[in-house]
Parts: sequence; structure tokens; C-alpha cells
Amino acid sequence: MRHRFALAAFAFTTACANYDFSQARTIDGKLDTRKLIADLKASGEESLSEGIWIPLVYCNISSFKASTPGKPTGYEFAHWTGVGPVFMNGTYETALIDPAGTTIESDDRLWLGWSLLLNDRDGRIETIAGARLETTWRLLLLFGYDGSVFYASRS
Repeated sequence: MRHRFALAAFAFTTACANYDFSQARTIDGKLDTRKLIADLKASGEESLSEGIWIPLVYCNISSFKASTPGKPTGYEFAHWTGVGPVFMNGTYETALIDPAGTTIESDDRLWLGWSLLLNDRDGRIETIAGARLETTWRLLLLFGYDGSVFYASRS
């Protein structure tokens, strides 16, 4: 009986990849955006992607591609992880990167219990005055903090 369940779970598991994103991390774990750009150009593909998907139970998907129309010229990185029934808990990370490899905007999100228990968002946008940082969080739909925005001065 256990073998049937394992076989059924394996049949619905989808793994797709044309790139290993661990190759494009610096020693401190950050993205090496210049390497990603060079690897995307060398691959001849529209995007670099890596992921695993178990429908409605687990996913861990990363992608890197040229930015879509309506956004500044450059590149987009996205990483999405979802776990639990119907992705009850998860994280989502995006970054908009200029052609030189500098991150100009990023957004990190975390949710628990379909955002009913915890919904946390951190955004960063580079400006001429420094980085514009924004934090918003909500706990149990009752407690939270909406929109602390401040500028980190350039050093």
C-alpha cells in the first residue's frame, strides 16, 4: 500500500530546470546578478529556471529572465516557495535588475495560514536619495504594522 502512495506522489511530482541557481550565489548567499546575466545570454534561452512542483502540496521555483514590457530595461528574478495544503505557507522573492547587474528594486513576502496568521512584506527600491525601505506585517488579521517607510542613506 505504501508503495502505491509513493508511486502516485512521484507521478505528480514535476521537476523542471535549465539552470542551477546555486551556481549564481555569492559566498554570503546573495545573487550574483552579473553571472546570471552572462549565463542567460550564453544559454540562448528566454529564461533560466529551476524548480520542483508537487501539485497543491509543495513548490520551489526560481526564474531569471529579461524584464517584461512596462518595467525598466533589465532583468527579473523570482523565487517562490509554497508548502502545505494548497500552499498554506510560503515565501515569494522578486528583484528587478538593471543591465549592469545592479538590483534596483526587490520585494520579499512571507505568509502563514494563507496570510490569515501572518503576512509579512519587505520592499526595497533604489533611489538617488538612497534605498527606500518599506515594511508591512499583519499577525492574526488583528495586529500589525502598515507601511514603515524610510530611506537608508548612501554610504
